Amino acid sequence: MERPRISLPEHLGEGSRRAAVSRARDGIAYLWGEVLGHPGRPLAPVLGVRPQAVYQAVARGREARAVWERLLRS
Repeated sequence: MERPRISLPEHLGEGSRRAAVSRARDGIAYLWGEVLGHPGRPLAPVLGVRPQAVYQAVARGREARAVWERLLRS
């Protein structure tokens, strides 16, 4: 199976701790891992974080899943 290409706006891949950027990464990680079913490791360098941080972001994104699922439907 071919790996999907990952492309994000530059400021999301800098590992910033700003709240808005962190929430965006949480949502991206949730959608990537939970909705699309991809492993977190390939997403880590794209987001500018370590692989473990991706899995933590998935968990935070899961807590706010209603927001991310609503955005998918719009």
